[in-house]
Amino acid sequence: MGYQGTALDYLHDTFSGLFSSGDIYSQYESDGKKYWYFSKYAAQRISQWAFTMASTEVIASIPDPAMPGLTTKSLFIESASRFLNGFMPNSSVTSGAIQSAPTVTANYSSTCN
Repeated sequence: MGYQGTALDYLHDTFSGLFSSGDIYSQYESDGKKYWYFSKYAAQRISQWAFTMASTEVIASIPDPAMPGLTTKSLFIESASRFLNGFMPNSSVTSGAIQSAPTVTANYSSTCN
């Protein structure tokens, strides 16, 4: 069985220090909705976590992950995007400019509601 709480519960359980330090916080905006904000540091930590989780998933599903290729890279990007979107719905993971390099960056809005 997977985690039984909400994405916010999981985020809080996994990154409680980011909440207590103020790197993740919420506020109500003029439209009456509650928005969550992430500092650059929080975004980096969450991205690092998502990339680690994606790497673990790729290693478990690719017979020979020591021989990286486009399939491995595509699976990694897809997996990392899925993990990030659990917390940051408008996020995306993109590949680096060099085709053979495993460089990946995450891009997202600083807010989510």
